[in-house]
Amino acid sequence: MVKKSYIYPILILTVILATSVSGCLETPEATPAEASESALSEYGWEKTGSVDYQSYEQSVADYNVSVNTAITTYQDKLLSNQISGQIQNLQINQNIDLETNFGAGILGSRLVTINLTLPSGIELPDTVISTIVDTQIEKLAKQANIENFDKKGSEEINISDGSTANADYYVGSIPANGFSIDVRGVIASWSTSDSTIITVGAVPDGDIELNIKGENVKLITINGEKEMEEVKALIKSIN
Repeated sequence: MVKKSYIYPILILTVILATSVSGCLETPEATPAEASESALSEYGWEKTGSVDYQSYEQSVADYNVSVNTAITTYQDKLLSNQISGQIQNLQINQNIDLETNFGAGILGSRLVTINLTLPSGIELPDTVISTIVDTQIEKLAKQANIENFDKKGSEEINISDGSTANADYYVGSIPANGFSIDVRGVIASWSTSDSTIITVGAVPDGDIELNIKGENVKLITINGEKEMEEVKALIKSIN
């Protein structure tokens, strides 16, 4: 009996040889994995910036293949507006500049979608997907300065197109000027007929307090569970 670990490299080699002969070993352009406009409108989220298109080489079964990606970022506009309003009120009442001294940008909820395409006939094995997911977790924790970002559970999420995503949940905290912000995160991934989609979401959770002039002042209370449900709803709507 041929071991499964040997079968995948053989399949990859077969695809590479076949496409090399026909001259068709090209990676299709990655299209954005977008949340539906109806879901964005319902929950008060919005796309930020433009889609980031990237290409790189990925080792698959000991062969290097070209991977194209399309990266899209979303934010909870409603929550961002609420936080901005509270910051403005505190700046007026306390006569301080929170944008400079506090760094309010770390407070918002974010969702990033990554769509990856490979040459026709080649799929990313689970080990490669796991490596990419781990890299995204480390990248998220580093960019947001999240400490103790630990896995706390997992589940399957049903996507609108009929796909099933594997989702892992994380919790951590962000230290900031004498206080900390609790954070929830989710990493979900699934494969379609022609690409692999990875989503990365992070939301603040609970009371956010600032130490201003020796006193703890509550900036806002964020329902992290509700925010995470919104992130899940957006992920489900991706097509």
